[in-house]
Amino acid sequence: TCRCNTYVTGDSWGGPLCSLPACPGIDGNCNGHGSCNTASQSCTCSMEWLGVDCSIPARTGKPP
Repeated sequence: TCRCNTYVTGDSWGGPLCSLPACPGIDGNCNGHGSCNTASQSCTCSMEWLGVDCSIPARTGKPP
């Protein structure tokens, strides 16, 4: 089993042989917090999440 690169936008790979386009994130799918565009290998994060891999919680409300 390969350990696939899933940390770089545009160069993330998945599948048993790391030959399938994937997106950034631990799971190769935007950490479950967004949608993956395999054509561009990039994430579109849900409103509550930020970052290239949707791993940063968005701060809501007014800053202190």
